[in-house]
Amino acid sequence: MTRFVSGLNGRCAIHRPSLALEVDRGQRRFIRTRFSARVVITIFQTRPFAGALRQLHPKGTDRPHSPNYTSRGGGVDSYGEFKARSSTLENGVLKLVPYVPSLHSQLFFDGISGHPELFRWTRTARFTSVEDLDDWAAKVIADPAYTLFAMIDKTRPATASGGHPTQDAGALAGIVAFIETPEQLTGEIGLFFTLPAFQRTHVTRTAVALLLRFAFDELRLRRMQWRCQEENIASVRAAERMGFQKEGVHRWHRVAPAHVPGHAPRAGDPMPSCMGLHVLYLAICWDDWESGWAERTRRVLGNRV
Repeated sequence: MTRFVSGLNGRCAIHRPSLALEVDRGQRRFIRTRFSARVVITIFQTRPFAGALRQLHPKGTDRPHSPNYTSRGGGVDSYGEFKARSSTLENGVLKLVPYVPSLHSQLFFDGISGHPELFRWTRTARFTSVEDLDDWAAKVIADPAYTLFAMIDKTRPATASGGHPTQDAGALAGIVAFIETPEQLTGEIGLFFTLPAFQRTHVTRTAVALLLRFAFDELRLRRMQWRCQEENIASVRAAERMGFQKEGVHRWHRVAPAHVPGHAPRAGDPMPSCMGLHVLYLAICWDDWESGWAERTRRVLGNRV
């Protein structure tokens, strides 16, 4: 979804320049109500906005306060990527490795088969086949903001249902995504699926701890975010146990897919068959981290189980 943000000198700018034409095609009615396509593009290309970006992030230089930033070069939209894509995060009991469909999809599909409850609170549609899962994973992996990890439980044998080897020292316990916004020094934990056989174990809390340590100690981020429906008590508790604090609920924040429970819309709604989602935002910030949660997280990572 394209977002509009406040620009410089009272102007507006499209958050991602590559989406300008997509906005024109996909939201033509919206633009004609408030803008013209020409205004959108002209606003984005104004010199004050582009000049300010060049001053903040000169071509060929690293983003300030982000020592692990890698520049792609080539203009004002070259935000680069964090090193998460090539990272393996682990402690004595759990390892997070970049998700590789050829290695992990069959195992993950086997683990979620027969468990539709895993999708109750997620907008991700249930996967009907390994190929369906592969298509979804390919889209996530292709997004530069996402790093999709496979969670490997090092305390279990390196096999899963059907006897497929994980090719890692342990069993596939689920997946999780690290979502990065490097220009804001923020990140988010999302797409969290812990397989039923590994729920209520060390897996979920250890995965969160590894990602938080990576975010605050290595990437030096300022904020990590967690979003879920406020009715999803298990997700809220998992976040709060690791230091995330409730910040507020965004009412009617998303349109729910057919399989996700939500709130009934009003009469005459353009999408009457789709419920609305009230999304709870939780966050832990660098000052929370340095005020005690860093030490608590290290204790979690130091425990073997």
